[in-house]
Amino acid sequence: MASGFDWDEMLAFLRQARFEDLLLPCHLDRDRPIPLAAPWFFTAYLATDLGYLQVRMSDDHGSLLLSVTPEVVPEEDWVQDDNELILCSIETQLLGSVLPARCTGLRYWTNGESDLARGRIRCLELSFGDQTQLVLDAMRIDGIRMGTAGDAERWLDDMAGGPNTVHEWRR
Repeated sequence: MASGFDWDEMLAFLRQARFEDLLLPCHLDRDRPIPLAAPWFFTAYLATDLGYLQVRMSDDHGSLLLSVTPEVVPEEDWVQDDNELILCSIETQLLGSVLPARCTGLRYWTNGESDLARGRIRCLELSFGDQTQLVLDAMRIDGIRMGTAGDAERWLDDMAGGPNTVHEWRR
């Protein structure tokens, strides 16, 4: 995508892309009897046949930043001298065997901290088919909270950042 954020381009990407996986960056600690992969929950990548939908926590940890990127590029925050960086697939845990699939719907929530011109939203829900949803929510401290159908309604708090407004797109 070009610099800045364009919702029309995002919707075109969502209409065309075939989603294949949900990836988290992880630090691999080999200094244990069994190596440990520690997920970095501040960035998630939805892998598609057209590139990646990147979802990052904003610097203030109150919003999500969306972008489309052709590849996964490590951010400075991920680099730790002691640990190796790997990607971990968590698609099966959240979506079962639904992927690969096309996105059939999108809901996203905005509040007083959102900035649509920058792709900054409060919460994101992607639908795959009629009954499978992936929810990504900006937790204040611990990173991106990930869940499934109905979690957005349970998690959203109108007190944090003001009232939430829901926006929808359906195929």
